[in-house]
Amino acid sequence: MNIEARELFSLRPYNNWVLLKPIQDMDTFKVGNVNLFLDTTYKPEFHQKVIHEVVAVPKKLIFDRKLEVGESMEWKTDMELKVGDKVWINYLSAIRGHKVTCEGQDYMFVPYASIYLKQTRDGVKMLNGYVLCEPVYIKKKSEIATIEIIKHESMQGLAKDCRHGIVRYFGKPITEYYYDTLSPDDDYITEGHTVMFTTPNQVRLEHGYHQNLDGKEYIVSRRNRMEGIVKFDESLVDIEK
Repeated sequence: MNIEARELFSLRPYNNWVLLKPIQDMDTFKVGNVNLFLDTTYKPEFHQKVIHEVVAVPKKLIFDRKLEVGESMEWKTDMELKVGDKVWINYLSAIRGHKVTCEGQDYMFVPYASIYLKQTRDGVKMLNGYVLCEPVYIKKKSEIATIEIIKHESMQGLAKDCRHGIVRYFGKPITEYYYDTLSPDDDYITEGHTVMFTTPNQVRLEHGYHQNLDGKEYIVSRRNRMEGIVKFDESLVDIEK
């Protein structure tokens, strides 16, 4: 949908929507000091734009169990964005977001809940209770054989066979969820903890071709998707970062 500039700059999103502008170059990636060109028409699912600039935010976030999910957030949290912030979003929202065009520039409406983090001069700030982990892939040793657990890159947003991660960044715990089946988050997770996830398939922040945050691969998780903190016996396992 095309809109005029006066409409764009007067927009005030509602119902927990945020208006974003993609700022990510998907056509190149860097190896050392060399920029390489990518044909993003091949396997386009690897190249969704997940880095955006905030253009407009709602006046407040709505959390109300009397409303349906979609009109209400699935958890209670503060609005922590402002115009101009640089954010990372869920790759599915990059596909499904409501797109508009103004003077040849693409923009997108996405739910606030799909925004993982913002990056400022002070560093990374996690939003919506998300936790960012550096994945840990393990080789289990025995006298009979070595079983190597390998990560699969079947799509942009999924890291298969990743059951552990080291916490690098974390946000405020969520104190209230929409669904009564979910308990408030514990606050014991902190930076440097190695955690075990509840499932072996985890959501990645970015595809391996586009690791713009610290140049590393990261897993996005939540406290309620973690079984606990673990410590490895290094005589039994090799931890590959």
